[in-house]
Parts: sequence; C-alpha cells; structure tokens
Amino acid sequence: MPRPGHPPRPRHPSPGGAALAAVVHYVVVLPVSKLIEQFSPPPAAATRACPFCLSKIPLKARRYAFCTSDVEDKVQALIDLMTSA
Repeated sequence: MPRPGHPPRPRHPSPGGAALAAVVHYVVVLPVSKLIEQFSPPPAAATRACPFCLSKIPLKARRYAFCTSDVEDKVQALIDLMTSA
C-alpha cells in the first residue's frame, strides 16, 4: 500500500538488475567455485583391480563374482584381525 503523497513503487524488476547479477556471477561466483574445486581433495576410490583378471571390483570385495578368484587383501585382513581384538 503506497504512503500518502508518494507514487506507488513499480512492480517490475529494474533492467539493470539482471546485468548486475550476471556480472557478480562471472566475477565472484565462478572464480570462487573454481578455487574451491581446485583445492578440495580428490574423491576416494570406490573400486580396485582384481589381481587375476584386472577388472574393477568394490574395495571391500573378498571374492570376485565373475572370475571367482579370492581377492581378499592379506595385509588388510591381518590389520583388521589385530585391531578388532
């Protein structure tokens, strides 16, 4: 509701608002997001290679389903055994 003696405010956005938003986006937002992406650590690997057929298998797999080889990591199994006791 307009105040008495004042004209009502326009309801349309100003034409310079979109241009200002574009300038802020390209000058501030994009460089900051690229810096964050550059300095963030790489994602951890979710797979490893099967030592027999070199196919990708999940990290926690103990037996590969397709070549049916036992792929349990002996060193990791010993570490798990020692830390669980």
